[in-house]
Amino acid sequence: MIGIVGRPLRPITRRSGFFDNVTFTLRYWHSSYAGKHVSTNLPFDIRNRTFRIATAASREVWFIVMHPVQSQMDDLSGSHGQRRQRQKASRQSSAVERHHAKALAEYIIEVFTDSELLGEGVEPSWGLNDRRTSSLSYDKWTTFQTLFMRNWKTFSENHSYDRFWVDNEPAFHTYDCGANIEIEVNEELKDLPMETRLRSESEDDDDPDSDSDSESEIEPEPDSELDPSDANAIGDHDDGNDGQRDSTGSRDEAPPEGNPAGPEIDHDIYQEHLYSDGLEHLRTELEKKYNIDNIDQISYALAADVNCIERNPSIRSAFQQDVDDGTLSLLADRRALVQHFGGSKGFTFYPLAFHPRYGNFSSPRPPPFLDDVCLVMRDNMSYRNNGADDVLSFDYFHAYSNIKRTIRHGPEDLLPARGIATGALTLPPSEAIQRGYIAARQQRLLRTLSGEQTPDQPSLTMPFAREGHRIRAAMSQDQIAFRMEQVVTIRPSRLERGHRHFFSVLHPIFQLMRFFLKEKRAYTIVLRSFLPSVFPTILCSFAKLFELGLAEMHRRFLARAEKGLDLALSEAVAVELEARLGNILRMVDDVLESIDLNPIIATLGDTVKDIVGDVGDVIGGGSGGGSGGDSSGEDPDIVEKRDLTIRLENNILYSMNDFSGSAHTNRVLTQDGFLYNIYLDNQGREKNRKEVGYYSKDMKFTGHNRTITVDGGVEYELQYTYSPYHGLSAYCNIYTDPVGKVLRTKIVAEAEGGGAATIANEEEADL
Repeated sequence: MIGIVGRPLRPITRRSGFFDNVTFTLRYWHSSYAGKHVSTNLPFDIRNRTFRIATAASREVWFIVMHPVQSQMDDLSGSHGQRRQRQKASRQSSAVERHHAKALAEYIIEVFTDSELLGEGVEPSWGLNDRRTSSLSYDKWTTFQTLFMRNWKTFSENHSYDRFWVDNEPAFHTYDCGANIEIEVNEELKDLPMETRLRSESEDDDDPDSDSDSESEIEPEPDSELDPSDANAIGDHDDGNDGQRDSTGSRDEAPPEGNPAGPEIDHDIYQEHLYSDGLEHLRTELEKKYNIDNIDQISYALAADVNCIERNPSIRSAFQQDVDDGTLSLLADRRALVQHFGGSKGFTFYPLAFHPRYGNFSSPRPPPFLDDVCLVMRDNMSYRNNGADDVLSFDYFHAYSNIKRTIRHGPEDLLPARGIATGALTLPPSEAIQRGYIAARQQRLLRTLSGEQTPDQPSLTMPFAREGHRIRAAMSQDQIAFRMEQVVTIRPSRLERGHRHFFSVLHPIFQLMRFFLKEKRAYTIVLRSFLPSVFPTILCSFAKLFELGLAEMHRRFLARAEKGLDLALSEAVAVELEARLGNILRMVDDVLESIDLNPIIATLGDTVKDIVGDVGDVIGGGSGGGSGGDSSGEDPDIVEKRDLTIRLENNILYSMNDFSGSAHTNRVLTQDGFLYNIYLDNQGREKNRKEVGYYSKDMKFTGHNRTITVDGGVEYELQYTYSPYHGLSAYCNIYTDPVGKVLRTKIVAEAEGGGAATIANEEEADL
C-alpha cells in the first residue's frame, strides 16, 4: 500500500519524461475513497469531498479532494469501534454531492481546452458518468495539474455564491492499495544495529520516555525457526511544481525541473548502502514522478512475511514427520494478545473458521512489541528536523495469515459471498421462465454452481470448491506465512529543507526490517504454530462440507423440476450441515484446549476428513459424493461398540479415514512391540505399511509391573499408555521374558474423543 496526499493548490507530479500513462475519465467520479490508511490520517472528515478523476498505468488511483481551509474538530465521541464505523461510512460516501461534481466536471473540461492540452481527446461534450476516456502521458498529466491549480482562484471567485468552493481548496491524492515491492535482505541489513536516541538527556527536559533507548538482542525460539522476509515497502512519490505560487502567493522551494535530486543527502544518516535493487528502484521512481515539496503526507505499509520452520522435527511423532515437511503455519492467539495489550480494547480480533481463540488481528496503532523501535524513530526524526512534531507516525497495524490473500485478493473475489446459490436456487423455474433475461441469468448461476463454466476442472469455478483449491495450491508451495503490516506516515511539509527527500521517507523501513529479523521473540509471544495438516487443511474440510451441502440443494432443486427448492427442503439441508459443522467445531475445541506453541497436534486435519468424508450420504441419501457413510440405519451405539471391538482385537491404536479418497490408515501395535501405519482402501485391502515407532520410545509406562506364569515360564506384564494427541488414550500390555524380549502385546482399553470409524484388514490380527 502506498498513498500520497498533496498540499492544497499545488500539483504533485513533475515533468520528467517518466514513461507512464494516466487514463482520465469522468465515468467513476463518484467512486468511494478506498485508501483507508490515508484517510484516517487526514485532519478532516472525508465525506462529500472526493472526485475520482484518473487511473495510472502503474495502478495508482487519482482523486481531487476538497480540503477545508479552516481546520475541523475531530469527533472523538463513542468507542473505538464506533469511530471506525464512522470513518468507514465517510469513505463509502466520500464523493462530492452531484451539483458540486457537475460544476467541478465543467471546470475540468475547461482546463482541457487550454492550448497546452488541446488534442488530448477530451471534448467539451463530456459530462459526468461519460464512458469516454483519454490516455495522457505523465508530462501532460503534470500540465493538467498545473493548469488546474493555476486557474482555480478564478473558478472559486466565479462560484463564490456557494460556500463550498470558498471554504475548501482542492488537493491531488493518489494511492495504490495493492502495490507490492519485494525488498531483499542484504548483508549490511543483517548487521544493522538498533537505532538509539540522538537527543541527549540534557535536551530531554520534558520527554517522559527518555529511557526507551535500551537495546535488547533477542534470540529466536528454541523449537522453531522463524524466517521473516520483508516485502511491500511502499514509499511515496516526488513531485514537480515548476516554481508555482502557493495559495499565499509565495514561491515554493521546489528544485529546478531539470534537477530532481533536491538537497544534498547525508549518506551516513540515511544509510544509502542498505538499499537493495528493489528499494532503490522505488526511491528513484518516486523522485522522478513526484515533487516532494508539494506533498503534505506520504503513507506506506511495510509487511513482514513470517515463515516458521520447525527447528527440531525429531520431537514430533513419526506420523507427523510423514505427513508434514517441517513447515508450520502461524496464527495469532487471542489470549496472548489480551495479555500483551493489557486488555481487549487495544486491538480487533478476527477469528478464522477454525477456533475462536486463533486468527488475525489489527490495531489502530503499533502493538506494544513495536513501541520501543517506533518511539526512537519518531523522536530522532523530530530531532533532525528542529523538533517538529508529528513528522513521522506509525498508524494502523494488521497481522494476518497469507491464506486470507490466497482465498481472495479482495472482498468481491470471494465466490461464496456473491449470493450465487441464493440467486440460482430460490426462484422456481416456472417463475423465472416468464422473463427471458431472468431465466438466462438463473441458468448462468446454475452452471456456476455445478462447475460447468470450466467443465474440464469444475472445482475452479464452484463456490467453496474454488476456495479449497486455492488453499491446497498455496500449501503445496509452502505459501502459508503470517504477514505483519505496519503503516508508516511521513509528513514532508514538516521536514527541514536539508532532509526533505525520499531517503527520509523510506528511512524507517530499515529499523522495522531489523526488528522483524532479529527481535523474533518479541512478536512470537502472540503467535501459535500449527502443522499445515491441521491449519489450513481444516479450512479445506469446511469448504468441502459446504460444497456438498450446495450440491445436495442443487440436486433437490433439479429433482423438483418446475417447483424449485422450497424453504422446508433448504432448512433440512441446513440442519444437517449445522450438525456436521458442530461435530467438527466441538472436536477442534477439545483438541486445541491442550496445545501450546510446540509441539502441535498430529491428526486433527485427517480426523476432520473422517467427519466430512461421508457427509454426502448423511445429507443427500447417497447422492452427495461420499461412499463410506453408514446409511443402514443401525443404532450408533451398536456401531461404536463394534468398531471398538475391531480395534481391540486387531491391536489398532487409532484410525484415520478419508472415504472420499479411499485412503485409510490404522496405527497398529504389533506383537513384537513395534508401531506400524497400515494403509488400506475402502474395502480394507492393505496397500502399504510403514514402521513408525516402538513401544518403549513412544509410550509412557504407567507403573504397572506384574510377574505372571505362562506354560511354566516366567513373564513380565508391563502396562503402557499411548496418547499421541489430546482425546486419545490407549492402554497396552507388553509381555516380556526375563531378559526383556517382547513376547506379545495387547491393547486392553481405549478412549477416543470425537467419534471414529474403522476400516480393518482381516490379516491385521496376525501382526
